[in-house]
Amino acid sequence: MSKNEEKQNELQSEFDNIQNNSHFNPSNNLVKTEDMPDFGELEIYNYNNDLTEVGQEAIEIMDHLVDLYLGDAPKITQHPYILRKKMEDARVYARSLFLERMSEKLLIHQFKQVDQGDNSARMHEVINQTMREMREINTDGRKSRTEIESLYKQMRDDFGLNNLADSTQTNEVKPEPEAGSKVMDAKDLNDVIDKYIQQKK
Repeated sequence: MSKNEEKQNELQSEFDNIQNNSHFNPSNNLVKTEDMPDFGELEIYNYNNDLTEVGQEAIEIMDHLVDLYLGDAPKITQHPYILRKKMEDARVYARSLFLERMSEKLLIHQFKQVDQGDNSARMHEVINQTMREMREINTDGRKSRTEIESLYKQMRDDFGLNNLADSTQTNEVKPEPEAGSKVMDAKDLNDVIDKYIQQKK
């Protein structure tokens, strides 16, 4: 007789015994609450809070970044295109931060499963895969954020703000402009912004 057949006969015997025993009390075979492992209180994680937090953090970072590179030209920072661009970049920034936070949360959860006794080879394989994906998410996030910062650096150069900052000297005699040079007024600045936007479309 195979092991499966033996097990089936054993289960059938126990089932017949239960049916034939009118005094059988099922509660005697149930696990008692005090014998169950303590899994702690169940908590429903609020992912919307994370989305809100990283969204606010991303907007704050972008405000500082725009102020750093374009802050000496308030008219540029308040241009509708720059304001919209800043919010789009903030969303990219927020997604990057959210993915990093969630991958870290997932990895910690998997480590806790190992601590609770799930020490199988499959579990370790899952953890290794999560760690690889986490490294890729971090790398992609840093790349995206670096590209955003480089864009605003390039904007500053395209708008001529570096030259403007170099030529601005307080409490000093300003040198006479060279032949052919031109001081940029508000209208010229608007033209530069419009030209930059057209090039990026």
